[in-house]
Amino acid sequence: DIQEKLVAMANQNAAKEGVADRVKFMTGDIMEADLSRASVITTYLLPSTITKLVPKFLAELKPGTRIVSHDYPINPLVHEKVVSFDLEEKVKISGTTLTVIYLYVIPARVSGEWNLNLALPGTQPKPLTVRFEQRPDSLTGSVDVAGGRLPLKDLRVSGEEIAFSYTAGGSGTVSLKGIVKGGEMSGSVVSAPVGIKTWSASKK
Repeated sequence: DIQEKLVAMANQNAAKEGVADRVKFMTGDIMEADLSRASVITTYLLPSTITKLVPKFLAELKPGTRIVSHDYPINPLVHEKVVSFDLEEKVKISGTTLTVIYLYVIPARVSGEWNLNLALPGTQPKPLTVRFEQRPDSLTGSVDVAGGRLPLKDLRVSGEEIAFSYTAGGSGTVSLKGIVKGGEMSGSVVSAPVGIKTWSASKK
């Protein structure tokens, strides 16, 4: 917290409850804090503050980092899950029992062009070009096949996990799922022409 007296109060309460060895309260500005080591972040911040943190979250947090926000959505991020319930303790704070919890998962960074290798065993065709356009509130993509550009469907990135598909004319639907590790992707083929079991991609 930015107020030293509130930090002192929090430390006193932690000692009183016997958990001082398991928590740490610090005085500081959240906009300047280093978040890169976090694997889980919980927040109870007003929209005017939490929205300002979105660029910092996306720049500093590792793919797969979870953010749990109490009562307020983190716009424009898209939540993975939301639950609501009643909590009597809230009445003294906000005058209502309603509590809403939003779960977010930081996605792998996939924007840009990638070389997609999808081949039958023993063959080495030219890689396909896959493009992703990633924004805090949306993800779209396309793949170049046989001289045409096809839209990606069922496109989803959650943490390091990615899945997408496209319909390649007479070849039917190609559906892929895998893992993103920096500038590399790889995974299994959910459906595709007979014989293709795995795929990989590297960023251009």
